[in-house]
Parts: sequence; structure tokens; C-alpha cells
Amino acid sequence: MRIITFGSILSIFILMSTLDAQTNFIFPFDTSARWEYDIKSTFDPPYQSAGHTTIRFRKDTLMSNGKTYKAFSDARNLFFFLRKDSMRIFQYKGMDSTEFVRYDFAKKAGDTVQKLTQYSSIVLSADQMIPVFGTSRRTLSFQGDFVKDDVVDTIGIFSFTPQATDIWYQLTGAFVNGRTYGVLTSVLNKTDEIPKGIFLQQNYPNPFNPSTTLTFELPFQTRVSLTIYDLLGKTIVILLDKELNPGIHSVAWNASGYSSGVYFYILQGEGFRITKQMLLLK
Repeated sequence: MRIITFGSILSIFILMSTLDAQTNFIFPFDTSARWEYDIKSTFDPPYQSAGHTTIRFRKDTLMSNGKTYKAFSDARNLFFFLRKDSMRIFQYKGMDSTEFVRYDFAKKAGDTVQKLTQYSSIVLSADQMIPVFGTSRRTLSFQGDFVKDDVVDTIGIFSFTPQATDIWYQLTGAFVNGRTYGVLTSVLNKTDEIPKGIFLQQNYPNPFNPSTTLTFELPFQTRVSLTIYDLLGKTIVILLDKELNPGIHSVAWNASGYSSGVYFYILQGEGFRITKQMLLLK
């Protein structure tokens, strides 16, 4: 006859609580939420303020691998293309049209989240309760060669460093699921998604192989064309030529059939023409 002791029951309860905590981590992933960050530079003097910005998830974008992602971006910078699958957050890797796991909320501290190369991995370095905007919240820290992020349960990305940069973003306030956390300095209104001007972002990623994404902003409804040219000015491909509504638009280009080199992309419409260059490396 097996005797069940109080210690055994307590161990089972702790194990069940731990598993429940690992599977109940909430990562907000909707376009109605917004996050405000202080931008800090790691140059001398260290962590000097470099500005303030509001970041949101944008509408779904279909990538060349056949999967849809949401752009995590502010008005001028596109940081990541992310998608959510259960307890994992995948990041689109435009260099080869693949993806990798940036976050896995079912892992335990010390676990490998994603092995990137033979010598490089993303790990869950810490899982702890820390004070966030006056309340103790579960916070997961993910570390890797190009990932230094803290993610807070229910609130979202608390701090992050964009890939291959010396800039650090620290959350100061958020609006998630109708609730405000911390301090918000910008006013939330129905026109937040309407850009204030015409803007063509740098393609992401750049350099790229073989796919990249071109993003631009329109403050009004208009007909636009987005065309790619080679160094000699020859038209390579017209990515789009149609009337678009105001907002932020993204178009993917798969250059698998083209050779390495510098290419230009031009956004053109009535009264404007904007040119940027990009680098295809194979």
C-alpha cells in the first residue's frame, strides 16, 4: 500500500502551479494596443536619452514564406515582423525567408529558446517577479547575440535592443486591452493609424537575401506605384501600381532570380517621388 504524504501533495501542487504559470503567460498581440518607450543610447555617456516613441503592432502582412506577421514599428522604424503561435513568438528572417523563435513563454529559466547557429542561441536567461508600474509581475528575460529583451506578463515587451544597434528601448507606459499602465504622453485617438505625411521606410532587412519588405506611409487616399530599378536605371519589377487608402502599407519582394548588387526602389504618386537604395547579397 502506497502512502501519500503531505510533502508529496505539496510537491505535486508546486509542480502544477509552475506548469500553470508557464502556460498562462499573456503576450498582447493586437493592433489596438500601444507602447511608449524612452530611447537610450549605449554610447558615452551610457544610456543617455535619445528620444521617446510610440510603437504598435500593425495589420497582418503576408510574407514570402506564406505566413502572416505583424510589424512592430513606430512612425519611422520597423523593428520586427512577428507572429504568435500558442506560447511562442516567431520573428521573420528576411535574409532567407525563414523564421526563428524569439520568445517561448513555456520554457524555464536556463532553457534554450532557439539555436541560431553552431555557436549562437537565444536563451531564457531569467524568469522572475519584479515591480512593473507599481505591481509585481512575472518578467521573462531573453538573451542572444541580437536579442536582449524583457517581456512582462499581460503588458508586453518591457525593454528591447533592435538587432545590430547600440540603442535600448525602455517602456514608460502602455495601453493594453483598454487599460493604461505607467505614463502615456501621447493622446490615443481614432487618427493614430493615419500617418501625418508621405514616408518611405528603409527596406527590412537590408542587406537581404533573397527577400525583403518595403514599407511606406500615406496620409490620404491616392494612386501610387512602387518600382524597383537596377544601377543602370532599368526597371526590374513593378511591385504595385494602384490606388491605396491612407495608412501604413508593406510589400514583400523576393529577389531569388536576381544577382547581388545595389537596387533602387521608388515610391511615386501625384506630386511626390521618393527614392531609396537597398543591397542584395547572395
